[in-house]
Amino acid sequence: MARIIFKFKDRVLGVYPLVAEQALTIGRRSDNDIVIDNLAVSGSHARIDNHAGKYQLTDLDSKNGTFLNGESIASCRIGQGDVITIGKHKLVVDLEDSIGLDSHVPDGDAPGGGGINLGSDQTMVMDPEQYRNMLKEEFESGQKPGTSRSKSPVLFFLSGGDGVLDPGSRPVTIGKNSDADVVVGGLWSFLYGAPAATISGSGGNFFLTYAGGLLKPKVNGLAVKSTVKLQADDTIQVGPVKLLFGYEDTESE
Repeated sequence: MARIIFKFKDRVLGVYPLVAEQALTIGRRSDNDIVIDNLAVSGSHARIDNHAGKYQLTDLDSKNGTFLNGESIASCRIGQGDVITIGKHKLVVDLEDSIGLDSHVPDGDAPGGGGINLGSDQTMVMDPEQYRNMLKEEFESGQKPGTSRSKSPVLFFLSGGDGVLDPGSRPVTIGKNSDADVVVGGLWSFLYGAPAATISGSGGNFFLTYAGGLLKPKVNGLAVKSTVKLQADDTIQVGPVKLLFGYEDTESE
């Protein structure tokens, strides 16, 4: 049976059949067939349609895009061995039911426990609650005794850079100036200011402020003319640089 192998890093989280004339939906909302509980994933992110054995992948106007074999797509045909990337998760297309799973999920280490051994004729579906519990357990297993968790603001690079920025400790600047926290180079440097935008916090809230340049920064695709308050999951774009604003758990004694 044609199927999708859902993975995070080298770990298989679930295997989902591609049923004729039925769509397989992917997103962060719990009513999707494949639920990805991650800040970078939209509520309704993507869909795979199966029409008479022809498989079509469609991005559902997601904030951060859907990628097939490393290339951003709007809608395209998929085939055996193709790799779909959504956020930090991968979905491997296995139309021939021939890609082995044993090397990825050791016996007894499948999500949810129970010693499930995945053979080629079996399908394991990871439900949303199990998945969220697994992520919670993985986080808590690495937490030191006597610590507490709090939410800290973070900026994740989606394109144009690597790593994570912390707008909570000091303002983050984006622009063509060499001392900016995020430098916009190349031909884009003629269009953006020095800096083009700043991201800073006040009273627990965080804001993006337009600072200068011919082109304005964008939040969720809309140009910012002055200052806009940021919400979790907002995407920020300045030329080739694309960032995701959100919050992550931190530990304190």
